[in-house]
Amino acid sequence: MKRALSRCLYRYLHVLVTGLIITLVLYVYIMQRVALTSSSSSSASLSSSSLSFAASHFGTFTDVQGLTPKQSETLKKAVTQNVTVSPSHLEAGGEGSVLLAGVPRSHKGYLTLGIPTLKRPKGDYFFSTLASLLQQSTPAQQLNMTLVILLADRDPDTNLLTLASIKARYRKELSEGLMLVVSAPDTEHIFRAPNLKRTFNDSLERVRWRSKQNLDYAALMEFSTNLSTYYLQIEDDVTAAPNYVQHIQVFVQSNQRRHWAGLEVCPHGFIGKLFRSSDLPKLVAVLRTFYLEQPCDFLIHHFYHLMLQTKVIRRGGNLFFHQGKFSSLANVTRKTDHRTSMLRAWAPVVKKHRGHSNPEADLYSNVAVYRNYVIRAAYDLATEAFFWGKDVKEGDDVTVVFRSPQPVARILVDTGISDKMGRRRDFVRNGTVEVGEKAYVGLQGRKALCTDTRVVGSFVNGRFDQSLMPMDTAHASSSSSLSLSSSVSSPLVRCFTIVITQAQKEWVAIPEIVVFLRGS
Repeated sequence: MKRALSRCLYRYLHVLVTGLIITLVLYVYIMQRVALTSSSSSSASLSSSSLSFAASHFGTFTDVQGLTPKQSETLKKAVTQNVTVSPSHLEAGGEGSVLLAGVPRSHKGYLTLGIPTLKRPKGDYFFSTLASLLQQSTPAQQLNMTLVILLADRDPDTNLLTLASIKARYRKELSEGLMLVVSAPDTEHIFRAPNLKRTFNDSLERVRWRSKQNLDYAALMEFSTNLSTYYLQIEDDVTAAPNYVQHIQVFVQSNQRRHWAGLEVCPHGFIGKLFRSSDLPKLVAVLRTFYLEQPCDFLIHHFYHLMLQTKVIRRGGNLFFHQGKFSSLANVTRKTDHRTSMLRAWAPVVKKHRGHSNPEADLYSNVAVYRNYVIRAAYDLATEAFFWGKDVKEGDDVTVVFRSPQPVARILVDTGISDKMGRRRDFVRNGTVEVGEKAYVGLQGRKALCTDTRVVGSFVNGRFDQSLMPMDTAHASSSSSLSLSSSVSSPLVRCFTIVITQAQKEWVAIPEIVVFLRGS
């Protein structure tokens, strides 16, 4: 018996020590890569001159690629004089990117958008993506943002044609530093290797595609490290929501007290993932270390955990939408979503009581939620996100439970979304609001139950705006009628419920729920 226990203890200690050694080796390797990346990035400091900034930035990344003096001179000419350079002349054998067009600004901006692009077997959305990003941002916002385009196609001629088209269409944006074009790293070793490690039961073609994507993203992030305070990763087939930059600023501000390594403004893959630029070297190290093992949208969650972010922090409303159904991977198509298409076409305008703060409360709903348009978004007046529910049935409800009883004077619930022309849809057709003095959470199979309630009003044209008349506290629990006497005080409200009184075919959108207190 003792010998068996000793054998088990020995095996346990052996596995534990082996695991610790592997973890330590991996940690040292990643830290070395971070240190190397950080030292390279720090050498490209911002200067008072755009050309000197470009030269230093250029020097950083050409050193990474280990180019010959002749190649370096050719590329320096491309940076400082905005001369087209063929990627075939680079003969890049390293991991970094080289600036091909555009003059980096002399000041550090607020936001950099990284956009890798390559030719798709079907469909081409790249230039409509650029047009959308520029059209949906203001000139003032563009002064503090940079679009960094990575030419990621394996065919040098395709990259040359794309570069020529960019320079022909966006000469002004390139000269002002709003747009920069960089080369992709050399990833041909991935396609030459006959026996790549296959994980997740992916085909060899898909493993090569996703591995190249990891290395491309890493190079794009490495190049962008010193350009701005924040970095946003998107793709070349998206449409941007109106005023997306301001939405991002508000979202960042609303999370300033939280610990985060990444914020998400789009639920799809690696699109709309926002990082602090100062954290990019660490993310670059993760992508390059495990580029063969997992796709980037899996690795990002490991990065979150390494940075001690335990949950995904995602904005309620999507800011970037896929334009087309054809992927950059051959023979792969995406399902189109009629709600996503509608949202792009409608460009909903959401207006909230920005200067008002609702009392602290927890929100519950049994209405089926569409994607990430959660009910909490309607109660948070600091953002332009909203609630969007589907399959609306009679008896569905939304319950607001205050953390402590409140002297509520008025409740406003605005439903429906409108476009810039005033066309409106998805509002509550038939519904009431009930206020209650007691609340129970987790009873009778419900998330929350508001009791001792009274109906205070109904929705009119999708809107509820009702002042709560003072009522006699002695009859608060026994009477459902409102007293018109203003000489007595109002009881405190513990909760209120929005009730759907008739099923409807339309979905329900709730941009805001506003609670006004007495004496405030």
